[in-house]
Amino acid sequence: LAACHEEGATVYEADSGRVAAELKAGGLESDRGATCAAFSPDGRTLVTGHHTFRLHAWEVLTWKRRGASPGTSR
Repeated sequence: LAACHEEGATVYEADSGRVAAELKAGGLESDRGATCAAFSPDGRTLVTGHHTFRLHAWEVLTWKRRGASPGTSR
């Protein structure tokens, strides 16, 4: 389960409700807050979306950022 907020996203363990990870995109100040999040069908990747229309992909096993889309300056 992932919840978006102004600092990024918090991932919770579904069975216990404990925090599994706190994800912060860093980089541009406008990328700090996540507006949406979705897991890939295989559960290996979490993608967060941001106000800049930028997407960040996170590896679920390590919670390291795998990459980001270019986004826009709008």
